[in-house]
Amino acid sequence: MSNRYVPPSILGVGLIVIALVGYFIFSTVVGNPANLASIAASTTDFRLTLWIGRSLDVLVQGALVLSGVMGVVVLLRGIRL
Repeated sequence: MSNRYVPPSILGVGLIVIALVGYFIFSTVVGNPANLASIAASTTDFRLTLWIGRSLDVLVQGALVLSGVMGVVVLLRGIRL
């Protein structure tokens, strides 16, 4: 255990600052709820663009991820546990 002395005034100020930051973040998130209709519309547009308009890009990205995974497997193959 550490025997460092923390004055109560510094500890109190730190707790107050943390509480104020938490309050402002919480009030911002809760005070402005999301509009679910606009989120659903933008999600639909994104899905159409990604899977229909850019299908070749998705296939290329999948191939890159697969080759990266296989590269990691080859690198770790020599390690014995």
